Amino acid sequence: MRLFYPSVFAVLVLSAGACTRSQPPSEIKPPAAVAPSVTLPVAVDLPSLVGYSIEEIRERLGAPRETQAEPLAVQPKPRNSKSLRIKDEGWINTFETGGVTLIVTFNARTRKVRDIVMTGNNEEELMQRGNLTLTAPSYIVLPVFAPETATQLSGVRVIKRR
Repeated sequence: MRLFYPSVFAVLVLSAGACTRSQPPSEIKPPAAVAPSVTLPVAVDLPSLVGYSIEEIRERLGAPRETQAEPLAVQPKPRNSKSLRIKDEGWINTFETGGVTLIVTFNARTRKVRDIVMTGNNEEELMQRGNLTLTAPSYIVLPVFAPETATQLSGVRVIKRR
């Protein structure tokens, strides 16, 4: 029994020394301040464009890039008659506004916009520049990845909630 007490005493003394209030030099320094994130100006208010037709978006954003290379007559026109069918109803217009590129996909027959993609590789920056939130009741934001690399972001896609 006598050997037991000295070993318990030694353990208590060693553990008491470990609990002193002294701190190693690395813990004395205050933690480095986290740099506040830079708030970027909104380039385009994407939520305000959700639900618009392609004509309404063109009114707000101006002429698409495609009309600069080819005449507007080449762009699909709305069809009043169902007998006149557009072979491929999916169409794309590209807009440059506020320093960002927007790719708008729409149905050439109905003129309804399917989605809007803002190109870029920094999700936080794209969310700020597009005035987007992930919890909006009127739209959904999805990441768009580069086809060659499934981990490289190439933009964000905004779709109207149904």
